[in-house]
Amino acid sequence: MAGYFDQAHFGHEFRAFTGLTPTRYVEVRRWFLRGHPGHALDGWPLSAD
Repeated sequence: MAGYFDQAHFGHEFRAFTGLTPTRYVEVRRWFLRGHPGHALDGWPLSAD
């Protein structure tokens, strides 16, 4: 997983970088894309559904 030894280390760095946990990031991203169809982020690896 991109040089991380375990999920806890990844989650810590992800939160330090984004200010959100990975789970919360996905929730916020899906909420945003539902309200902004066709946005440049739409179609990136994480779908809005």
